[in-house]
Amino acid sequence: MSVSILDVAARAGVSKSTVSRVLNGGSVSEKARVKVHKAINELSFSPNAFATALRGRQCRIIGVVIDDYRMFRQRMHIFHRIAGMASYLGREGYSLLIINAVLPDGSVSLSGAISQLDNKTVQGLIFPGNLSSRGESDVILSRREIVYTGESLSEEKGFRVYMGNYDYSLMLYRHLFKNGHRSVLSVFAMAGKDTLERRMNAYVECASEYGVVPEPGCFLSKDDGLESIVSDIYQSFIGGSYTAIFVDSLTLGHIIIDYFEEKGLCLLDDYSIVAIEREDDIAEPVITTVALHDYSYGEECARLMLRVLADESLEREDVFIPFELKVRSSVKAIGG
Repeated sequence: MSVSILDVAARAGVSKSTVSRVLNGGSVSEKARVKVHKAINELSFSPNAFATALRGRQCRIIGVVIDDYRMFRQRMHIFHRIAGMASYLGREGYSLLIINAVLPDGSVSLSGAISQLDNKTVQGLIFPGNLSSRGESDVILSRREIVYTGESLSEEKGFRVYMGNYDYSLMLYRHLFKNGHRSVLSVFAMAGKDTLERRMNAYVECASEYGVVPEPGCFLSKDDGLESIVSDIYQSFIGGSYTAIFVDSLTLGHIIIDYFEEKGLCLLDDYSIVAIEREDDIAEPVITTVALHDYSYGEECARLMLRVLADESLEREDVFIPFELKVRSSVKAIGG
């Protein structure tokens, strides 16, 4: 049975108009607001935000713009980010709307998403993809009700949440180099072009610090999923003078360990390995990783979005999501 605003009012012991003011950001006492939110949670009430918008009241919807379906097909951590956004927005009385920016021909148009700001369907937009190479910074920066992620689009304005792919990649490479590894095979099964470029730059920077010239073929990048590329990884590894492997997935790291063991290669005796750890990986206390917190990433996107809407004096804000190095037992110290 559906729950109405009258049911919420009865459960909270307040009037229907009080519930309406809470839902629409009106002025009510803190005691009444707490009672209404408690009743909403107990009854699992979901207000019809679209109907509210059509009645001309303040719309309490934040749009999340999807401009690349591979976000869902290959990058499961996007779900964790969106879950973080939805959870934070829900606690603040907002709804989340997924907005598709992909046209039938596969191209991308942001105009449809922006138009939803104009017609008040949404109060704000979050762009979780990397927009730096698409030439659309002017579109994103033209409206202040937008939060984006990835590379900075401007030093003067805009609202961004980022994690620093270059920085955490450099941290892992430095860990390998500090332990004597000078020839590293870097494997990227799920990295986009921009992500790959930043990680390559991190490796070149680290190699330069140690006076090492990266050897040809030290980067293996494929978009074919995980298990399908393990054979290529093995062939590349034994075909070079590599002592360590850098992978962009903890799951892939464990697949590599199992595959190499079948081929007679033993972790630490024959190679070392590091990986990037996501919240959807099945973590085992073996591989040294940089752990990324995507759920917190999503929460911070939503938190910044609501700050922007509440404070019109803000012109620019960068929110950094910290990561952590988890040193385990997968890297052997050599040559020291």
